[in-house]
Amino acid sequence: MSKASDLIAKALSQEGTGEGKGGVTKYGTWYATQVHDNAYKAAAWCDMFVSWCADQVGLGKVIGRYAYTPSHAQWFADNGKWGQKPKVGAIVFYDWGGSHNRAAIDHVGIVTKVRSDGRIQTIEGNTNDQVAQRVRDLSTVAGFGYPAYPGGTTAPKPSSTPRPLLKYGATGTHVKYLQQRLNAKGYHLAVDGVFGPKTRAAVRAFQAAHKSAVVWVDGEVGPKTWTALAK
Repeated sequence: MSKASDLIAKALSQEGTGEGKGGVTKYGTWYATQVHDNAYKAAAWCDMFVSWCADQVGLGKVIGRYAYTPSHAQWFADNGKWGQKPKVGAIVFYDWGGSHNRAAIDHVGIVTKVRSDGRIQTIEGNTNDQVAQRVRDLSTVAGFGYPAYPGGTTAPKPSSTPRPLLKYGATGTHVKYLQQRLNAKGYHLAVDGVFGPKTRAAVRAFQAAHKSAVVWVDGEVGPKTWTALAK
């Protein structure tokens, strides 16, 4: 049966495919046929691209058939397949405003790689009007949908990715990832990549709530705190 690697291979085979006259795409045309509405032929097509790829490899039932990204994300959530961990084969949903609000989602793609620097590599439709690979940080990721692939995915666990020791004053991609993980645990931080007072307070609160696992409540994020955050 088809699995994550089949979906990714199909999506990558479409790289460079773009729009025709009037913004019509093969993906929109396919979707219009499925729902019997020709208006979709020239509609925004990032999610129709994902749906088309899934259909081509027999994964439509586990990925869904959608044109509207907030509805697609909500479908994953309603089926218990929604979260914040990047995984190969996951469907990644973006909100360019940086929120975790599914109703605000703007764009969607397929995760092809989880990089050692905390960013993800993707294949996306309707990015600069074509299918293209992208490298994204997690600051605009609203969440991930996890298709129930036969046999699971080949995704590495985030905890297996080396993470640096983070202290007050640190900045960058790893801090953004930390803030994403804390938000997934119920904290409410701006994902700005700055390890400031609010982030330190959230780290301390998390450590206090998981003291048996992290040992020290020091507001610094070392190996034990990273491991606890990944669970």
